[in-house]
Amino acid sequence: MPGTTPPLMAYWAMYDAMTPEEQKEHDKATRKGIKLALKLAKHCADVDTPDPDDKDD
Repeated sequence: MPGTTPPLMAYWAMYDAMTPEEQKEHDKATRKGIKLALKLAKHCADVDTPDPDDKDD
């Protein structure tokens, strides 16, 4: 079981208690969440953020 901290131990205990079908759905949802997070990060990187030091007074 990877990780030794109590939250990780609790997560893996929960994961191990799932049926194989539940684990498959959990893994699918996790991959989808990661893809969305990467898409959001790319979008945020592409947005032209105004420079606060560049003021037009």
